[in-house]
Amino acid sequence: MTGSWPRELLVSLGDWTAYFDCSLFGTDTQPVISYLCRELHCRGLTTKAVPHTIGTSTTGRGQPGIVAFQLVGPAPATFLNFIRGVSVAYDGKWVFSAVGPEQPFEELEAYTAPRVRDRFNSDMLERYCLALGVDAFNGAAYGPETVLIRSQVVMAEDQMSKSLEEAQRWLGIPPGSISTLPG
Repeated sequence: MTGSWPRELLVSLGDWTAYFDCSLFGTDTQPVISYLCRELHCRGLTTKAVPHTIGTSTTGRGQPGIVAFQLVGPAPATFLNFIRGVSVAYDGKWVFSAVGPEQPFEELEAYTAPRVRDRFNSDMLERYCLALGVDAFNGAAYGPETVLIRSQVVMAEDQMSKSLEEAQRWLGIPPGSISTLPG
């Protein structure tokens, strides 16, 4: 994991293709997926499920939590080729957002929960993905077809680089919690 992204990985995921990069700060999928959807004339999906670890780490670091779903399409829209976005994110306080036309699979009643953090969670994100035919939370659903793209970006000698385990410790994310995110 690095402060930049000299490697990107495409992995088969049923009828979809998953995209990852090696950024220490998390994959920024929106620009890449938006571009690919325009060029390939298809729909795309970006997701984020980051456990909220601010105030829970013994290192003094932590990561602000977010659960986000973003559906994009091939046609230009007001923001890139955005169709629908639903998210709950910590930005000093918990904030809920739902933008764009509602999709038939959405659990709209949850969006009015008194506690903002309960309005959209990782369990709902998983169900939304499954409604589109994306089994993103099931490791066995990935592969075996993959493509590794190595960028010609020259990293600075002092570029931060960490293994996954080191990055989890650095960000205050308990090992193993990535696959079992709390709602």
